[in-house]
Amino acid sequence: MKFLKPKFWDKKQISFFSILLFPITLFIKLLNFLKSVFAKNYHCSIPIICVGNIYLGGTGKTPLSIELFSILKSLKKNPVFIRKKYESFQDEINLLKRIGPTYEDSKRIDAINDAIQSKADVAILDDGFQDFSINKSLTIICFNEKQWIGNGLVIPSGPLREELSALKRANCVTINGEKNTDIENRIFSKNKEIKIFYTKYKAQNIDEFKNKKITAFAGI
Repeated sequence: MKFLKPKFWDKKQISFFSILLFPITLFIKLLNFLKSVFAKNYHCSIPIICVGNIYLGGTGKTPLSIELFSILKSLKKNPVFIRKKYESFQDEINLLKRIGPTYEDSKRIDAINDAIQSKADVAILDDGFQDFSINKSLTIICFNEKQWIGNGLVIPSGPLREELSALKRANCVTINGEKNTDIENRIFSKNKEIKIFYTKYKAQNIDEFKNKKITAFAGI
């Protein structure tokens, strides 16, 4: 999904626009609270691994989901990907489908039930941390060290889907970047038992591009 992220989201100081939009933020927080209280909680017959985020945007959820799929396959499991159906996310869906069985539905629980009928024994929920209707067996939250939590406010005043205290519902955190003690302390202040891991992107086929010409296209 492509969208233009407001620059004030990632500024440490609270901007005029953040203050102006704060009433909408309060409404979003109220909706999140009501969802958490009144959502029906489904317990599935297979393990559900949720890879999600709090920061709105690219934090490495899909690459991590793909890596988990590979690990589970090496353990002789029959994993599948689960996604909520959105037309705007079709590129990510197509990527997952090239890796393994991918089930999508307007309700994630229906996609999971379809996967169970097809003999899946582990479901990888790529996104879905904010879906309170599904009981997760393991929840991993992804962050990017450079972006971290931006100005720390919930949308639209900031880039967060929900407040950092939501980490109380998570088991692990992965941070794409270098070790950062300040970030770790913020995380542990919300969940003392959570596990923190660091990741880096590494090109696997870099040799294919060596000594090859790169053509640049200029827009008119």
